[in-house]
Amino acid sequence: MHPQPAEQKPPPLRLGVLRPADIPPRFAARPRCRLSRAGETLLVARDGAALARIDGRLAALAQAGPVDATGAFFRGPGISISVGGHDPHPIAAAPAGVTITGAGEDPPQKIEATWGCG
Repeated sequence: MHPQPAEQKPPPLRLGVLRPADIPPRFAARPRCRLSRAGETLLVARDGAALARIDGRLAALAQAGPVDATGAFFRGPGISISVGGHDPHPIAAAPAGVTITGAGEDPPQKIEATWGCG
């Protein structure tokens, strides 16, 4: 009898949920951009910086490209987050593809989320 190969589990999602208490007033003020999934905030951005929970820890990310209602690009130690909206002229928060790339051998993670600025 041959042993069954172990199922390969995908790595845990590097981008976690921000709780309201995690978000300092600087990032809570408008105008700001917000990435969410299933109604929960994953990333907030304002004034050239972003805040996200990466691998369970709060991390400040630097703006590494344009940030507007159609998408954004951020970098931090060992991670980059690219947000690309599917609608070139969104009126409100809209679906977006998100690619999370880290240092090392892990392949990029791709998720669908909602991105909006205002």
